[in-house]
Amino acid sequence: MSSKIKISQSTKIRADGFFVNVLIAIGAVIAACVVLQTIFWETRNLFVVPWYDDMFDHTRMHHAMVSLKALMSYMISPHNEHRIFTTRAISFLDERFLSGREYGQVFITNLLQIGAALITWIVFIKSGIFENRYLKLTLLPTIFLFFVNPNFLYTLVIPFQLQFGFMACICVTSAFVVSQASSVERLTDREQIKLVGTLLALALVATFTLGNSPVVLLASAATAVVLRWRRSITATLILLAVAHVAIMLAITPATGSRTHNPILILKFSLMYLGGAFTRVDPWPGNFLTWSDSPYVAAICGAFVLATAVCFAIARFLRPGLGGRLATFGFMLLTVVIITSLAGGLARAQFGILEALNKKYASFSALSWIGAYAVLTGVAFNTQGPRRRFIPTSIAIALAFVLALTLNGANREERLWTKARNTTWEAALAGFVGINNRDELHVLDDRESEVPEYMRYASIQNIGIFSYFPFRIGDDAAAFLSARREISCKGEVESVSPVSANSPRYFNVAGSPAAIAGWAWMTDEHKPATTVIAIDGTNHIVGAARSTRRSARAEEWLAQTFDQNLGWFGYARPVSWQGVKFYALSSSGKQFCALGTLGSVR
Repeated sequence: MSSKIKISQSTKIRADGFFVNVLIAIGAVIAACVVLQTIFWETRNLFVVPWYDDMFDHTRMHHAMVSLKALMSYMISPHNEHRIFTTRAISFLDERFLSGREYGQVFITNLLQIGAALITWIVFIKSGIFENRYLKLTLLPTIFLFFVNPNFLYTLVIPFQLQFGFMACICVTSAFVVSQASSVERLTDREQIKLVGTLLALALVATFTLGNSPVVLLASAATAVVLRWRRSITATLILLAVAHVAIMLAITPATGSRTHNPILILKFSLMYLGGAFTRVDPWPGNFLTWSDSPYVAAICGAFVLATAVCFAIARFLRPGLGGRLATFGFMLLTVVIITSLAGGLARAQFGILEALNKKYASFSALSWIGAYAVLTGVAFNTQGPRRRFIPTSIAIALAFVLALTLNGANREERLWTKARNTTWEAALAGFVGINNRDELHVLDDRESEVPEYMRYASIQNIGIFSYFPFRIGDDAAAFLSARREISCKGEVESVSPVSANSPRYFNVAGSPAAIAGWAWMTDEHKPATTVIAIDGTNHIVGAARSTRRSARAEEWLAQTFDQNLGWFGYARPVSWQGVKFYALSSSGKQFCALGTLGSVR
């Protein structure tokens, strides 16, 4: 009788295991699709011009190009509380070799995030907990979601957020180095020197990446205390961490008032830690049909903080608890917690919207993967009956992070698509030379810097100017004669004069107006990419891009589209008499005539 019960229980366990493995497989496939979709989305929504702080920094770079000394001085100079040499180096190379389209920054950011994810995965599989090859493989997309996620598009697709990618990879590598050292029962003098040297090298790179660079040594020192390492190496790390903090405070200028209210700082920290997958502020869009509670972020942040504190106490009292996987996780937790407290000291006066700013989301997510590593290490590091729950733990983690990811995926993509299209339209004002303060303000609140950048970009044929094979004022007959005419459907809907009240940022002639309509290239089965305006003297006087949805197009073509058929841009002919519009294909080798204002094809 007892053997029958045992067989029945064994069969049930195998059935439950099979069911969990199927769930893991499904979740892993969905996670991999989300990661790939995020990367694919980025390739279709790259920003074509520097934006806000990026614009400011690019104009500084252009001023510094008068000499090598001036350029190097600019490279190491602070940007707010940060020295972003690593970001500026990539920006400089992008302008020199990639037409200044800022592909390089986005590519390197994603590469660094992917690299950090792979290092994290290696730590997990080397922990000895995940012995099954199937579990090792399915764990990979789970970890990737903490690094490449639509909720982190601010970091992934905005070129000037490259420093967060660098810092994430530096911190993950530091945690990997410390966790590897923690697996050695007693470090030799040579191993100690190698460890400290590696951490110093990483801290040095971090110094020229972000203002929170001292976290590398601070977190290492805190981890050494918790792990009860030898006094010599612990004291060395503490002294180096204190020295690094002192150096950074000495060389970093103050940028505004600080908050010393511990309650506000703690509140900021909890929001920062827990806000990776939530959104309270609709910026950069204006969608108001949803709302995430900030208390959800606070609760998640409290859990993350409690995990770090509880583990620190437990590991100090019980050496070896959780193994090197938990050590890796604790190091990441310490990095982000210190960063959040420092952020609260500098920015808590701006309120919870600043703490929940999406530019911090990708970095705060490091604390989430850190908490997962700590909990997994503590629960499963030792051999025992609990090991059979490892697949279940992966399934729960996958379900949790997928639910949070999918909740915000569509929303984030819509917001950043809108932001990208808005910057395209504002950049067109600069390309055409439209003196419209409102449009220039979209690119930089110091709008006088935009025409300065545009003049340099025009001369160097970089940025938005590299996207067009023509310039305003070019001979239209010569331009069109080199292309083949094809058929299309389209309409020139409106020509709206631009106010002349703005300062004359561009010293150009013409009667400026915003132009809009829609176009569909029937031979290509695609929307037109570019529309040009040609005046009565046969010169190109305007340009537009397909950046908007068009209800008129869907009405005329009797179907809905998930693409932008609506084009928008600017023109400035001397006279609007006889101005005609032409649509260009995505390849730029074909064109079709759209006619004049009010024409419908």
